Amino acid sequence: MSIKLNRVPPQALNDMFSGNSKAYYEYTMNTLEEDIEESSLSTKKNVFKAICLSGGTTPSQTKAAGFMNGLDLVDFGDGVKRYAIKFRIVDFMYDSSNPAITDILPSPFAPGISEAEKQRRISLHPTAYTEIAGKNEQFFTFGTTIDVKVMGDAFLVKSIFGNAFSGQSVAGGMGQGINFNPEAGMPPVAQDIIKPPEFSVNGVRYVSVPALNAANRASALYKSALAAGMTDSSKAWETTPAGRAWVSRVIYDGLFPGKGKGAKYGPLLGTTSESFWSSWFHNMCHKPYKKAFGKKKGVYTYYGYPSTQAFQARQRIEANTASFIGQEFFCIFRSREAPIFPGDSLFNWGGHKNPHGVSSYEAMDGSASGTGSHMTVFARQDGNYGYFHGGNESQKVGNRKFSLKAGNYLDSKHHGKFIAVYKKVKVVGIG
Repeated sequence: MSIKLNRVPPQALNDMFSGNSKAYYEYTMNTLEEDIEESSLSTKKNVFKAICLSGGTTPSQTKAAGFMNGLDLVDFGDGVKRYAIKFRIVDFMYDSSNPAITDILPSPFAPGISEAEKQRRISLHPTAYTEIAGKNEQFFTFGTTIDVKVMGDAFLVKSIFGNAFSGQSVAGGMGQGINFNPEAGMPPVAQDIIKPPEFSVNGVRYVSVPALNAANRASALYKSALAAGMTDSSKAWETTPAGRAWVSRVIYDGLFPGKGKGAKYGPLLGTTSESFWSSWFHNMCHKPYKKAFGKKKGVYTYYGYPSTQAFQARQRIEANTASFIGQEFFCIFRSREAPIFPGDSLFNWGGHKNPHGVSSYEAMDGSASGTGSHMTVFARQDGNYGYFHGGNESQKVGNRKFSLKAGNYLDSKHHGKFIAVYKKVKVVGIG
């Protein structure tokens, strides 16, 4: 098989009006001649949209951990080293009613399969080759949307649309295709369940009603980031093409669909002008509660963390407990005051915007307005340990484990790091 093409590398074509008329003329004529040849030799539709199943987080990466397959370089005897990538067709560009040739292969995106099975399924898929040398190719990653064309008995990558994870649902993760639906990969809204026993703080009796939806959504967001190439050991993942695309689409655009937030804030990730997306992550987890719980019940509007609102909700309850019995609120408590369950969050003052070293619970009264803060969501529990996911933790989605003590209270050794518990509760009485 020969796939040698007389294509001029992209850097020779920086600007068609730059004066490099010879390079542009050669490029135009070669492309035209090739397209004429393709049309004359085939009556079948030979261009389709696909999802890239290979690729690391940097162009030079030949092997990548987790869900990603390696980016392999091949030489077909013409002296040009091209990338070889696995792909799965998602839509014909000109005739989407026809079945795709990869439809007969088991999907690596099926929910519930093991990592080894995902890799096995990917290995069954066909391979496409980049038209030009890998060193000149536009960067792409696992999940990139691409155009693949059939040329003779070969598949060639014709166009690369970008590094956002394509429109598929991946093991609880979220699709980010052209018709991006931020809720498509999220778990269905669940009914929160009361968690006894009661606990008393400042003469008010409460019972926990953990925000189960926040826990489920935190897990889904974490898995989605893993599917997009993040690992627990990733460094500055938000500044990689895959990480930047994920935060832009899933977090910024996910919280405000159709408002262009990703395009506005995505390029600023990792800079001094960054919007610090940790609160956006937390608010994505709590999105199901926004309409049901307003500010007076301890929930934010969308921007920032709801610690102040939750503090004020608790003050209103303590001032007139009898009038609130039977109602549910999001309140914030000192770490030693309340138990913590999946769906609750841990709070601490942030280090990136805390010049005065604010560290007290009392500062939630508003006296520390403008001070940085952080929340991380209790996603799941395994025995005496809780696993927490937070946004922008070391510039990625965090995955941290903290110990619990009797009664599901946060172990006291963590109280210096997290001074408060944010949780949904039901007011049950006085005393």
